[in-house]
Amino acid sequence: MKTSPYKDKIIQLFKKAPTLSIAQIRTKMPSADFSTIFRNVEKLVKEGVLKKIIVDKDVTVYAQKGAQSPQHHFICLECGQVENVQISANILKSSRVKVTDVILRGICEACNS
Repeated sequence: MKTSPYKDKIIQLFKKAPTLSIAQIRTKMPSADFSTIFRNVEKLVKEGVLKKIIVDKDVTVYAQKGAQSPQHHFICLECGQVENVQISANILKSSRVKVTDVILRGICEACNS
């Protein structure tokens, strides 16, 4: 993986936040323009450092890929919050398919109360 100051900074941001959108990254890197951030994030996806999570047709967030085990996510349908969740390995076992990630959708505790 070729490094660049922008890619290094983006990777550092994901060490502090589990998921980020391009807009959120942009607010944390005001000196970089949108296309530079987008291009570097997409390169990191292609290199397997980040993964793309499509929340809905208008919202995409990114998460750092976990080297030790796959990460699964919960997306709140009300507020759009994305959280990492743990899923039992027994649920994911199948002799026919290899599950690489799971996205659960529902209502978070804050929106449900």
